[in-house]
Amino acid sequence: GVGKLIREELTSSKHGRKYSPEAVIEAFALDRRMLYEQLVLPALESGIDVYQSRSFSSSLVYQSQMLLDENLIDSRRWAMQHILKIPGNAFCYQHPMDYLVVPTIRDVSEAVRRAQSREKQDNSVFENLDFQLKAKKVFEGSDFKRIFKRIGVPITYLDAGVSIEYSKEQARDVGEALERIAGVGEDDAVQEFKAAAEGVLQGAPDQRAAVRLEVGVG
Repeated sequence: GVGKLIREELTSSKHGRKYSPEAVIEAFALDRRMLYEQLVLPALESGIDVYQSRSFSSSLVYQSQMLLDENLIDSRRWAMQHILKIPGNAFCYQHPMDYLVVPTIRDVSEAVRRAQSREKQDNSVFENLDFQLKAKKVFEGSDFKRIFKRIGVPITYLDAGVSIEYSKEQARDVGEALERIAGVGEDDAVQEFKAAAEGVLQGAPDQRAAVRLEVGVG
């Protein structure tokens, strides 16, 4: 599919070919929309919770950085606005996740080391220290936060740099919070979700609609 083409051709450093940021942006946007229409939205309509990683939020960060690195645009805000206007991305933005979780690691070189030690190697042009340092700042920056605040999506940042076990514990807390969120006002749900990320769970009724959580990573 499109995702395989992106990994093996458009963003791979293995073959030495280089594609324009626009080509990569269009391909990712198409891949995202196909996944939403064929899998994500039907699953939600069927009452199934959806947990995603490397999706729309990652596109905003990585593709906007590509535009800036190639000097094709001179403002982060304008770069993100440009990406939002691509039809596939616009569709994703109109069907946002309920919650966005961003794992962060203070030592970015550790994140790169982890990526390079994975069994599955995409040889991605993004998996280098320079790019990851830039991406980290974007994930934590005001322009990124503003885009999701505009559509009412709460962002929770988790510390993924302590240990794998600690990261799993935080993930379990978030998952338990989602299981408990139901029948409460939006503000209450957001507060409970953020509290759960810190390991503090609050009560909520048992029944709820399906929810979608996205993990913003590279």
